[in-house]
Amino acid sequence: MSKKIVFLFLIFLASFTLITQAKYSLEKEILIANINIDTISPKIELMNIKNVSYKEDNKELYNINIQIKVIESNIKVNNINSIQVKIDNVENKNNYAINKIENIDNEIIYEIIIKNLLKNQKIKILIPEGIVIDNSNNTNNEQIIDYEIE
Repeated sequence: MSKKIVFLFLIFLASFTLITQAKYSLEKEILIANINIDTISPKIELMNIKNVSYKEDNKELYNINIQIKVIESNIKVNNINSIQVKIDNVENKNNYAINKIENIDNEIIYEIIIKNLLKNQKIKILIPEGIVIDNSNNTNNEQIIDYEIE
């Protein structure tokens, strides 16, 4: 008798679960916030360095063309003109110029032209931390480019 009761109870449960199952299920998706978190810091890379020699007043002088690339798609602050150029450990603000060459997608290419240099002079370019800041307040790292005219 107890087996019959258990069997009838199981049939009752099975029929109850079949009845409560829905044929269709409805889902609703609600967009609460669209958040884009940028964790990548801006990068500044050295692309190339070229010497151009010329003669003036029987002296051999050099111009140096240095190309750097700033890689960042969401730039908020760009103080690339804050780069420091030292010639033989003396800061020189008159002998160089910084020009923007190209702006493609998330890359900006700049050219630094240093003029009227002599052979065996040492050039040091300091790219300070924080001259490029993106929308998430990430900053570039400090970089130093050392070069000697040979």
